[in-house]
Amino acid sequence: MPILPLPRTSLASIVCPSTPFLAPRLLRTPAFLASVPSRYSTPHGVRHSSTSTEPQIRKTWSIAKHKRAAVYKNGKDGYREGQREGKWKSAHAERDLLRQQLRDACQAVALKPVLDLYPGLVALGALTSKDTMRIAQALHVRVRNMRLADVGMEDILVFMQRLISDIQSGVLPPHPYAHVHLLGIYKECEKYQEGFAFWQWLVDKDETFTTQAVYGAAIELMAYGGILPPSELEDLFVDALKRFPGTFAEYHLSPNAVVPDRSQPVTMADIPMLLLQGILTARVLAGDWRNAYLALDTALRLFPAQVPKRFFELFMTHRPLSEAYTAFLVACRTGVLFKPSHLTGLMKQIRMGLVNATLRERLTALRAAANATYAYLEAGGTLQPVHVSSFLRFFEVVYPLGRPGEDYVEEDAQIRNTLVTAAHEVVSTLIQAGMPPQTEAFTALIHLSGMFQVPNLLQVCLQDIETARLELGEVHLRIIIEAAGRLRNKEIVQKYWTLLVSNAEKEGKPADYSDWMTLVRACSRGGFTDYFKEQLWEYDHALSNALKLRLTYHAETQERTRGSPKKDMDLAAFDAEMGALRDQVRNIVAVVMCGQPLDLRKTPFYMSLDPRREPLGSLENLRTVYDELSTDPHQPVPPSASPALSPTGIPLDELRFQNWVSVLEMMGEARALDDNDRLPRGDPKKKATVPFGRPALDGLPLDLESLRTMIKNLRSGSFRKVENDFVRIKKFHTADSQPMQASRNPSCDSAVEGLAKSPSLRYYLSLESDHEAPAKLLNNKGREPREPSELSTSQNPPTVQSSADWTELPESTPDTNSSAS
Repeated sequence: MPILPLPRTSLASIVCPSTPFLAPRLLRTPAFLASVPSRYSTPHGVRHSSTSTEPQIRKTWSIAKHKRAAVYKNGKDGYREGQREGKWKSAHAERDLLRQQLRDACQAVALKPVLDLYPGLVALGALTSKDTMRIAQALHVRVRNMRLADVGMEDILVFMQRLISDIQSGVLPPHPYAHVHLLGIYKECEKYQEGFAFWQWLVDKDETFTTQAVYGAAIELMAYGGILPPSELEDLFVDALKRFPGTFAEYHLSPNAVVPDRSQPVTMADIPMLLLQGILTARVLAGDWRNAYLALDTALRLFPAQVPKRFFELFMTHRPLSEAYTAFLVACRTGVLFKPSHLTGLMKQIRMGLVNATLRERLTALRAAANATYAYLEAGGTLQPVHVSSFLRFFEVVYPLGRPGEDYVEEDAQIRNTLVTAAHEVVSTLIQAGMPPQTEAFTALIHLSGMFQVPNLLQVCLQDIETARLELGEVHLRIIIEAAGRLRNKEIVQKYWTLLVSNAEKEGKPADYSDWMTLVRACSRGGFTDYFKEQLWEYDHALSNALKLRLTYHAETQERTRGSPKKDMDLAAFDAEMGALRDQVRNIVAVVMCGQPLDLRKTPFYMSLDPRREPLGSLENLRTVYDELSTDPHQPVPPSASPALSPTGIPLDELRFQNWVSVLEMMGEARALDDNDRLPRGDPKKKATVPFGRPALDGLPLDLESLRTMIKNLRSGSFRKVENDFVRIKKFHTADSQPMQASRNPSCDSAVEGLAKSPSLRYYLSLESDHEAPAKLLNNKGREPREPSELSTSQNPPTVQSSADWTELPESTPDTNSSAS
């Protein structure tokens, strides 16, 4: 009987016929080996050899123990390749870490890590163009604040030379704004020749090296260094506009341009403000006040609430006090936040202008200081102790008596009491508003008590200092000793002189020259020079013979008297002015109390030193002329939209009008000073000093027609023809001992004399800045005649020499501004 094959029915299908896959694995019938397809089988049934001629490929994935990366292994060679890839990734990670450390150091303006990390990173080629800009910016910021620098100026200059060398050799990627900062460093350090040489190398490069901003920085450098005359710098300004036209930049930077919508901000992003800043700097330094103010007016028209503070700092530094004061207020009204030192510096300038001022002018100065303080707070500033003490010092210069220690009587005593009471109210109300007690405020009152002979004020302030547990430094102790000497209080002089000497001994040093001069003046004014002689004998071992002779001379010399201010107002007018001052102080106190600015539309500040000065014209007439000059009847009416506001809460259309009026007022001041020949005729960088509080113009306000004519005359500077092609400065090489020279193509600005026949001007219109003239206007060479030699007989091109051979003097004082820092 034949043997039948066993069935292949699975036991699991018998146990669970419907769902055999749910049965235990052991119940399933294992498959025969013959049923497993061979991986060497082929569709044709031919079996290949199990030993392949190609290397057997084994692919496995593993994670390195010491690296967080998957390494793909491919045999022995693949393992080595994975090792190399791991090392490459490790090197990349280390390079990225070092580069990030460099960027962090640039952000923190820490130059020592930058100088240490730079050589290795630049050798690896790990720095980008933005890194170049970061490094140059950090250098520029630190040069402006050398007192905080962790690297010396010599090391900074050496590193900057290497930076420029790497840029020129192509090792370091260029960045235009890095070049702006480098040119700014040359200007700050007064390395004008080196900066000009760098500019000559940049001017022939493409847009990756040179932009309008680089032109602006170069113009500013050459203006400070006197390398080129103002006319050449004006040509360079036009060259930049022709070379980099942008979005009709030449039109928008012209004085007579209009904005599409005066109530909205300008949205164009490529307007060259750094170029405008450069030419404004050149004009201010050259004394060209008209074109300088037109440039400021252009900036305020384009960006009424975003003009960099550098624009205003130039007028505050290089223009007379009346113009500088208005420029500061215009900046505050637009929302520019100055450093605290700007306000104290402006107060000092006002106080220095009161040498021969009358009582009315001194009160005007006091109110001007309060007005400037309020404007600074409205721009977002914080009231500092130095501001309070500077403001209180104005009270003591309002009405001082001629002889130190002389008492006030009758009407003088009433004026004195009003001033002292107002000063004390300023400090008390500020403390009640939330200002913490400050030593500077109390010592300012103490100094005022000595100047005005008020002993009770001295006692009260000393008690307040002890109650508030305020620390007294050397300067504070000297002020107390000097005030006590004026009040002839020997006990207070002895007490605080002992404290001053003991503090000096704790620091391991003797009392210095300033301490002894304070003591000798206090004892001489108080009439107890015997105490000074006792102290001189006691500390004889610590004083030199020269110092002892000088102190003895001052003790025996009578102090000179000074003239009292002319009293040109009665008590009623004086009280009225003090009432207006109290209103200004209330605004300051309100800002300090609430911690935010007030609404300038409700509580504005006036815009000139003297609030009683007549304006150029009525507000209606000024608005009429402004509308005529700032609108184009051929342009469509802009769509209605809600007016944009400035940071100070003023609508932009109203702010543009107010800025325009303020610029006109400053131009009127400048013209009046120019006509009266009261500006210095030497170095234009020296600040002019003019009599305080005098009106700039007579016969104001003007009627509409006279106002229109006057504004036209103020704004119409000398017309200068503009060339179509930008002119490049030719390179030159000079010896160190010879002055710098720059040769340029001849200019066609002025009329050419000796022509065979009078030339006729033909105009053509174009919307493109690089548009060429029609063929009939071209010469036989296929271009416009722009050289005088093509119009008449040949002429030799002129040669321009610098006005001075500048020495290399490093400067550590900060600027102001850049705007680009």
